Amino acid sequence: MTPKIFLTTKARRAQRKTAKLCVLGAFVVQLDCGQWRTTKKFVWLILGTGIFLHACFLPQSDSSTAQVLIPSVTVADGDPNLRLSNGVLLYANQPFSGMLMETYPNRQMKAKTEYYHGRERGTSWMWYEDGRPFWERRYQNGRKHDEHKGWWPNGQPKFLYYFANGEHEGEARDWYENGQLAQCYRYEKGQEAGLQQAWRENGKLYANYVVKEGKRFGLVNSRLCYTVKDGEAQNDTTND
Repeated sequence: MTPKIFLTTKARRAQRKTAKLCVLGAFVVQLDCGQWRTTKKFVWLILGTGIFLHACFLPQSDSSTAQVLIPSVTVADGDPNLRLSNGVLLYANQPFSGMLMETYPNRQMKAKTEYYHGRERGTSWMWYEDGRPFWERRYQNGRKHDEHKGWWPNGQPKFLYYFANGEHEGEARDWYENGQLAQCYRYEKGQEAGLQQAWRENGKLYANYVVKEGKRFGLVNSRLCYTVKDGEAQNDTTND
């Protein structure tokens, strides 16, 4: 008759821990009556190999998209120490890192933009003089990136774009001040791709075409009543 073996709590924990290692397939040398025997050299070999492989296959961060910490330094636009050199914002002749701030004559906040090493990096905000939001944009190394959105003075959405490395990517939407959708274009790597549509302020569709392999198919009205300039809606003609 095989005698019963009673283990202490500490022993049971040690047994469970060792059992987990076996289930994971790390190493098992011998099992005998609940006692686990292992070889230290083999253990270190397995652990060393695992660490080596983990280090080799870790995804390497891209310096263009890696998160950076913007210094908590704020400089007012118009500071005599600021100057632009070859697209790089310098402060006291050094690439500026921090927050650039601009105000209205009444000292109401107008705009704030984050910079890193002299280029826009992070978020840029702009407000109307009454304090309502005008736009919110994001940048990566001085290029437009991720979501860009803006609003009319009445709070209606004005535009919603997406960028990747400075180029339009995905949907680009613009609205009239009355809330009517003005256009919905789609992009791939900065080029029109897929269904493109545009409406007049009264809701009448005037452009409805598909772009495939650089060619347009469908309705393209040559007399535009609406264009976009630097993210702002412009009415070019009277509505039909």
